[in-house]
Amino acid sequence: VGRVLCNGIVLSQPADASTAYTENAGSPNASIVYNYTFRACGNGPADYTVASSISAVTNASAPPAANAPTTTPNPAAAILNVGASVTLSGSTATVINLPSDGTADAVVNGLAVGDSVVIGTSVRQITAVSDPGGNGVATLTLNTALATAPAAGVNIVEQVPFTLTVTSGKIITLGTDITVTVNTTVSSSDGVTTFTSPADVTISTFTSNAGTTLVKLVRNVTNAAGNNAGAGAVTHQVNGVNQTYYSSGVVGNSGDTLEYILVMNNAGTTDVTDTRVTDSLPVSFVTAPTNIRVIVVNAAGTLVSDTTRTVVADADTATYTAPTLTVNVGDAGPANPPPGAGGTLTAGATVKVVYQVNIQ
Repeated sequence: VGRVLCNGIVLSQPADASTAYTENAGSPNASIVYNYTFRACGNGPADYTVASSISAVTNASAPPAANAPTTTPNPAAAILNVGASVTLSGSTATVINLPSDGTADAVVNGLAVGDSVVIGTSVRQITAVSDPGGNGVATLTLNTALATAPAAGVNIVEQVPFTLTVTSGKIITLGTDITVTVNTTVSSSDGVTTFTSPADVTISTFTSNAGTTLVKLVRNVTNAAGNNAGAGAVTHQVNGVNQTYYSSGVVGNSGDTLEYILVMNNAGTTDVTDTRVTDSLPVSFVTAPTNIRVIVVNAAGTLVSDTTRTVVADADTATYTAPTLTVNVGDAGPANPPPGAGGTLTAGATVKVVYQVNIQ
């Protein structure tokens, strides 16, 4: 029996959603999954196409740019077969009479055991199907009785679920949320006319912790006079000793050792995941980094750990590929050796990365 379409596609409208923006090994891996259902009206099965398009993006590149947000329906083909029919007289509240589709089997007009159907305004699941074929009367048995037996001529339409996954894309400005606006529709065609549901619009928000800061300071280790013009002095304890570092004004000569400290603080209210500190060194002027230390201070200001790292290809969390030093950090772990994921920096915690270079 051919499908007779009507312009009555009903698409559910899931609520807008949000989740924290995260990265894994420098690549965004945040996503939101929306659960949809839809149904249509008519007589006989038909194929329906799910389509989604991104209409607006903030704080990430818009498609088709690299690292832009994406949408992915499931089933992946985005084409769903939907059954439908109409009730005949003699139906009861649990056994529904409907026209045979001409074939004696366990499917009638695309409706089968396990399908969810809408009869009038009630949603039920099919537990048994009987179809004698020919011009006979088929039956559907429902899992739960309707409030009353339906009269003849009531639409029976399958209600079909699908999901849509929206990814964040790569963030442009840390501390500012990403928003992705997606329009989703379902459509079908009888070969002459295409019917399309009204678009459902979702706004996905990927939140970025605004409280994370990174400050870089330096001191001249071997030539104290190189610190005399230093400005923005800050004291940090390194290996049990208080040292004074400067934000600018430190100078040095060939052979001097400079010690840098990179201070990352999570002053926000949520944890930061996949946490890493990177620094680009001026390789024409300084040697490779040595004497690397990672210092962790918790939200209460208590020293948690002060440990060393090397840039040798080993199991610790620091690597150096000129000109970039990468140190995976975190106070709640796990921090894996690069290029694996960084650790978790809990709200209020501070991580300090210290390293030395020699001026060439």
